[in-house]
Amino acid sequence: MPSPSSVTVRPAPGFPAPRGGSGRVLLLPGLAGGARIWQPLAARLRGTCDVYEAALPWNSGGRPDWALSGDPVAALGAAIDGVDGGRCDVVVAHSYAATLALHHLARRPAGPPPALMLISPFYRAHPTDFEWSDITYYLNDFHRILEAGLTVRSGGRVSGELLRDLGARLREVIGPYGWMRFFDAYLQTASLDLSAWPGPVVVVAGADDFAARPSDAEALSRHLPHAVLHVLADCGHFPMAERPDEVAALLLAHCLPTRDQELR
Repeated sequence: MPSPSSVTVRPAPGFPAPRGGSGRVLLLPGLAGGARIWQPLAARLRGTCDVYEAALPWNSGGRPDWALSGDPVAALGAAIDGVDGGRCDVVVAHSYAATLALHHLARRPAGPPPALMLISPFYRAHPTDFEWSDITYYLNDFHRILEAGLTVRSGGRVSGELLRDLGARLREVIGPYGWMRFFDAYLQTASLDLSAWPGPVVVVAGADDFAARPSDAEALSRHLPHAVLHVLADCGHFPMAERPDEVAALLLAHCLPTRDQELR
């Protein structure tokens, strides 16, 4: 169940000994995501900062009953607080986790705000931005999002009938309750007040993302006071794996500018 007690945070593979100081980066995967999807980005950050990953209830290999009760936003907050005694400098959240991060922002957590990189967020600014066709699209085509993730994680080695079978199996693991958690969080973004968030935010979207459409990222960047938007051409729902060099450069330049200057 998504509660703070079910969250664990650890250094990412290849980052066994945090060095302390500035540059603590937490990677948060989306629904049914996992550590593998972050490996290309993490490889580009090696030697520049400390990188952590969180085992969240809705990630690949998590508990199948996570969606039945509990508070996913509180679980995400616990992951952020679990980085080096609550001293997280940058939160990098993807897809569903990016949307949950928006809910976390709206709760005005105490303490100095971390910098944020929100990758492929699901966001609508107003309730009227949702239509019945959105429910049909995200329900009936949900498997396509899962298949896209499997394709990226496998480096394109999984395709055809096997890809469709694995996507359908993963959809069954997530189940109706998991999908409802995702879509409810998406719907509720239209009621969030993000205007007072004081920290820097980088919003990253893929121009070819058919899941979290670039228009969502564009709307979000207009409603966060310190946000910068980057839409990457020839990129889908997983920029951190599809375009890791550019995402790493954006993170260092906007979220860890001191580290970026030291490397020049």
